[in-house]
Amino acid sequence: MKPYNHGQISIEVMYSVGVMVIVFMILLGISFTRRGEVTKLEDYLNKRNECLRIANFITGVNNGGQGTSATLYIYHNVSFVTDKVIQVTEAEEEITTIDATCTYIANVTLPTPPTLQPLSTYLLENKEGIILITKQ
Repeated sequence: MKPYNHGQISIEVMYSVGVMVIVFMILLGISFTRRGEVTKLEDYLNKRNECLRIANFITGVNNGGQGTSATLYIYHNVSFVTDKVIQVTEAEEEITTIDATCTYIANVTLPTPPTLQPLSTYLLENKEGIILITKQ
């Protein structure tokens, strides 16, 4: 005679499925944490890239001599913290990431206030060894 076990599942199978679900949830949590870290790093690197790009534009216009000019498009908030120090922050205020700073070597007449607005175009001009930054 055959034992009657239709629709029954052993406790070992239920335990195995439960363990697999728990392992999956742990891996999913780790994945989301890593994704957040990668996004923050990407935001910082984008700001650092823009900071270095602005510093290179200023240095290039300075090295080009009298009458040299260049047009620069800004993607983030840019502040001239002190003489020769640039700080780039996020364009949207709700995102909190690390700000990027860098330096440049030139005499610059800063706009008033000493900030560059995001999503704007600026003209850099070398006038007698002094770099003028004006919004276009």
